[in-house]
Amino acid sequence: MAIKQAQAVMILNQAATQIDNATNVLVKNGLADAIKEQLEQSSRLARKAAASVQQDMTSSHRLGKK
Repeated sequence: MAIKQAQAVMILNQAATQIDNATNVLVKNGLADAIKEQLEQSSRLARKAAASVQQDMTSSHRLGKK
């Protein structure tokens, strides 16, 4: 279970980074004005989800669950 949670954290963080990178490219090209806020919100949500999974992993580890 911990391996799957670690993979989820990694994937969510990668998704957030890819969203950030895409947003930057679109902004540089003047294409993201209408959706920039939504893209930034998606990135924040992905990072929050990753942090939540990581916190759950830490809590479970402290409680001796695996």
